[in-house]
Amino acid sequence: ADYVVRITGDCPLIDHNVIDEIIKKIKNNNYDYVSNTIERTYPDGIDAEVFKKEALIEADINSTSPFMREHVTPYISGKLKKYLPSGEFKIGQIKNFEDLSKFRLTLDREEDLKLLNNIFKKLGNNCNWKDAVNLITKDSKLFQINQHIVYNENTLKSLKKYLKDE
Repeated sequence: ADYVVRITGDCPLIDHNVIDEIIKKIKNNNYDYVSNTIERTYPDGIDAEVFKKEALIEADINSTSPFMREHVTPYISGKLKKYLPSGEFKIGQIKNFEDLSKFRLTLDREEDLKLLNNIFKKLGNNCNWKDAVNLITKDSKLFQINQHIVYNENTLKSLKKYLKDE
């Protein structure tokens, strides 16, 4: 494979159209890495990354910290370069036409499961993320279920622990 598509298991409403757009952008612009998570405009949980095989090989060789190896792409994306070494890659991103980053459609905690169960109960198991956002927008009780959770809280805790232990 020339490219790797990374989708994590905590994104149950991932959209193939978003993935296709990222793939198109990386291939048409000769980027090493393209994502929709660099500057968040999509809801948390609609996360996708595509990177060149060569970028992954370089990250494998040069990312020696346990944190960077666990989280796979920060060496490539450079998102944590103020804390840990990263490579020099040509980075691209896609953005949603509207900033919907305040919505949380990921599955990390019990509150996320509660929200997703409510969404699937009301919209059916084959609903898409846009329908979910529309439903949550209309029902403030749904919006409140998981809004207190900090974006990437466990990654941040893990990074702080790693830096403290270093």
